[in-house]
This record gives sequence, C-alpha cells and structure tokens, in this order.
Amino acid sequence: MDKSLFSLFLFFLCLDVYGQNNQPIGAKVAGLSNIIFQEEFKDESKIDLENTKKVGFNFYLSRPFGWPTTRADSLSVKNGVLTIKNPINKAQFDIVSATSKNKGEWVGFAHRGSAYFEASIAFDPDDFDKIPKKSGFPAFWTMSAEHLFETLSSKNKRWYEYLEIDFMEWNPEWHSRSAFIQSIHYWVKDRGKNKRVSMPACYDCPMEGKVIDLGGTINFMQFNTFGILWIPGERIDTYVNDVLVRSVRVSDYPAIESGNDHHFPVILGSGKFPMRVDWVRVWGR
Repeated sequence: MDKSLFSLFLFFLCLDVYGQNNQPIGAKVAGLSNIIFQEEFKDESKIDLENTKKVGFNFYLSRPFGWPTTRADSLSVKNGVLTIKNPINKAQFDIVSATSKNKGEWVGFAHRGSAYFEASIAFDPDDFDKIPKKSGFPAFWTMSAEHLFETLSSKNKRWYEYLEIDFMEWNPEWHSRSAFIQSIHYWVKDRGKNKRVSMPACYDCPMEGKVIDLGGTINFMQFNTFGILWIPGERIDTYVNDVLVRSVRVSDYPAIESGNDHHFPVILGSGKFPMRVDWVRVWGR
C-alpha cells in the first residue's frame, strides 16, 4: 500500500477509535454515535467576541429579549479552559451556540431531534459567599430556539408553547452544596397578558424539577461531566460522570412533547459567579 494512503488510513482509524472510546453512556444507549457540535476551548477563535453574528462561531455573546450583549472581557480562555464571570447577569445566560441574525432567523448551532448534550464544568462552591445575592450561579441549559429568536407561531394567535431544559443549575439557596437541580420548564407565552419581550411568562404552567444530591461522591472544584439525553416524544435522562441519576418519561411529564419539533442550542452562564468549562459536546445520529 502507498505510504501516504497507509498514513491516511491510520489517521482515520485513530479518529474512529477516539470517538468510540469517548462516546458517553447516554449517547451510546440511544445510538447517538456522531459528534454534531464540539468546542474544546483551545483558544477564543470560535467565540464571537466582536459580536459579528456571523456563521462559523461555536458561541455567541449576543443575548435575546433585548438584554445587553455579554462583554468580551467576561470570558477568558487559558490552558484549554473557558472561565465565565459576567458582571451583568441575566438569568445565567452568558453565551449561546446560536444567535439571532434577523427577526425570525438565527445562525449557529441549534439541534432538532434526539441528542446528548454534555459539558465538563468546574467551580468553587465557596465563591457563592463572595458575590451579592441573586447575581449568578453556574448553569448549563437550553431553551427552544424558536422562542429565543421569535420564530414560533400558533393556530391560536394569542399564545404558543415552548420548552426549557436546565441540564445543571447549582444554587445552594435551593439545595445543599453537594447537590444540583435538573429541571424541565413548560412555558406558555401569552401575548395578551405579556406584550413586552422578556423572559418567559408562564400562566398555570407546570415545572418538573428535581434536586439531585450527590453527597460526598462529587467535588465541584474538579471537572465533572453533566449530560442530558433528549429523545423527543420519549424521555429526558440526566447523567453525571456517565452515571444515570434521573429519567423523566413523557408519561411522567406530558408537557415534554411541547418541544418535540423545536431546535435547542447550548447555553452557558454563571453571572458574577466564576464558572470554568473544559469542553462542550453534543452527540447525534
């Protein structure tokens, strides 16, 4: 065999082995074998620090609902790790994998269909005592892009439904310091009662949330992998370091189906609370 062809063969073989060895359990059980989004934070080149809103970036600083754009100096990348510390907190929404280009359009990554979202995250719980109350906490989450970027419609012109999935939120005002919250919000935007563009207004809408207490088995100062398996119309599973810690089925919470046809971006945020992110990946078919 030609040496160049043989070298190419070895290269792709190594890539294949790498992918198989790093495929998380949550992706594997659902047959999601392809990485469809990946950011390793080797540098800042894939973060839209100048707020151009152009194609080609993995994360954007522009925020929805008329919120101020995240400042570039709120982010830093060093030794392959992103640190977020934003002095202007807005619902733990600091960077997002897609952004609005024009009203009703977006650029970037927002996935429709089955997917496994995962991120390697670390933070110092003691930092919570060093910042003002309600000024931020670590969060890894998503929300229907159709709502974020105002593309949703409804047969009923007055309202529409959408979904928010909080993969991981850590706020010791809600739980012990060895725990985190995973929650699913079913939202209804009522144009009649809430004409202004703001965070979701919900009228008699249920939420399915759970405090997941890991006790002494987790050290948040070290990097831990938080993962969510989203299978539209079926279930949402939560994993920590490749261990299943929660499963919510449609039969448990039928409102999950409101997001079946929606696209979901990756959202990271912590406000004034410093959060470190080693990498983010999304697996799909």
